[in-house]
Formats: sequence, C-alpha cells, structure tokens
Amino acid sequence: MSLPVKKSSGLTLIEIMVSIAIILVVVVGAVSFRYYAAMDAREADVKISAARIGNMLLDAWKGTGGSATYDPVSEFGLDLNISISATGPNVPTGFIKLDSYLISSNRVSYYATLSYKDSTSTTPGVLTVTISWLNNYQSGTVSVSDESVKLTTFAKN
Repeated sequence: MSLPVKKSSGLTLIEIMVSIAIILVVVVGAVSFRYYAAMDAREADVKISAARIGNMLLDAWKGTGGSATYDPVSEFGLDLNISISATGPNVPTGFIKLDSYLISSNRVSYYATLSYKDSTSTTPGVLTVTISWLNNYQSGTVSVSDESVKLTTFAKN
C-alpha cells in the first residue's frame, strides 16, 4: 500500500529568497541608471554652456576687430557674472594672452583665457578663447587635466 503524495501549495524559503534577489537587482539597476543619466545630463549641460559662453566671448571680441584692449568685464558685466581671474587655461603656443576671467553660470565656475596672434601682411589675426572648469564645477585652480573647450576664429586687426 502506498502513501498518498502531498502537494505543496505554498512557496519555499528558497523561492522567496530568489524572488527578493531578482527584485533587488532590478531596483538597484534602475536607481543606478537614473543616477548616471542625471550625471551625464549635467555634464552635457556644463559642456554646452561652456561652448556658448566661449562663442559669445569670441563673437564679441571679433566684433571689435580683435582689439588687444578688448574687455569682456565691461562688455558683459551687467548680463554675465564675469570677473578677471588670476588663474585660467594655458595660452596656446605662439599666442599672446589678453587675460583670464572667472565666469559663474548655473552654479558652475568657468575659467576663460583669451589669447591672440596679430595679423601680418599675409595672414589675418587669430583669436582664441579657451574655457575650462574643474571636475567638481567649483572655483579653484585649473590644471591641464580639467576639461576645456577651445574656440578659434580669424579677425582683421
């Protein structure tokens, strides 16, 4: 005579633990995806702002004919939080430094260095704006390892 086989109708402890582990992996993955997506969006916003600030400075400077007396503080002082800075990106080789500036926008400190090459009888003048920022987006001393955007144009001077 055989004993009747009893069917289990509930979940075992192992099945519950596996289910919890799967749910945890999904939740942690979703949370980390949101975190990195937000960080990437912030980084993209900082880079776009740096390019826009550099383009604005370069266009205004070019509008003066690349003048060696160009002063973006007096030009944008009311519309942009800009001041002369003791630190900034390095000047490219062969260029003359106009000055370095600290620009604050959207809780990010950007450092801009304006530099130029004078025109000759055969070549136009070259204007360069390099915008750098620290990895923590705060103020400090810019180094070569910090990110930067460099814009260059020609000007008649």
